[in-house]
Amino acid sequence: SKLTTNKVGWQHHNSRSKNV
Repeated sequence: SKLTTNKVGWQHHNSRSKNV
């Protein structure tokens, strides 16, 4: 559970960073 949440959060953060 924790790993999945961390992975999703990381991907979302990466997407935002890339967008910027």
